[in-house]
Amino acid sequence: MELRTARLRLVAFDARLAALSPAALAQALGARVPPDAVDEDLWAEAAERVLADPAEAGWHFWLVVERGAVVGTAGFKGPPDARGDVELGYGLVAPARGRGLATEAAAALVAWALGDARVARIAADAERDNAPSLRVLAKLGFTREGPEGEIVRYVRRRE
Repeated sequence: MELRTARLRLVAFDARLAALSPAALAQALGARVPPDAVDEDLWAEAAERVLADPAEAGWHFWLVVERGAVVGTAGFKGPPDARGDVELGYGLVAPARGRGLATEAAAALVAWALGDARVARIAADAERDNAPSLRVLAKLGFTREGPEGEIVRYVRRRE
C-alpha cells in the first residue's frame, strides 16, 4: 500500500516488508535506507503486530521516501480503538527537517485515516518546546487538548 504526495512516496509497513533485511528492504523500495531513518524498536514492534494480523498494515508506520531515499517514518500506533481514536506520530532524519516534509507526510496520513469510517479522532503528542512539530499539527488543524505539561496532546476530530 502506497500514498503519493507532491514530493513523497509513503509506503505502509506490512508483513512483506517486515520479513525483509535492510538490504532487501532497500531493493524492494528502490530507495536508499540510511541507518537512522527507521527506529529498530519501532520496526520490531510493528513487525510483530503486522505478522500476527496482516490487516493492521497501514495502522503502524509508513516509510517516507523522498528522491530515492527513506527520510523517516510517519504513521499510527495501531488501528482505531473502540471509540474510533488513533494516534499519529512522525519523525524525519535531520537533513530532511525544516522543508515541510513532515507536514506533507502527516497530511497524507490524516486524510488516509479519515477515509476510514471507524476513525472519529486523531491524536498526537508533542513536546511543549518542539516548535516544528507544533507547527505541523497546527497546519493540519489539530487543537490542543488536556493539561499543559512537557508533553501536550493535540487532537483532530472528524468533521
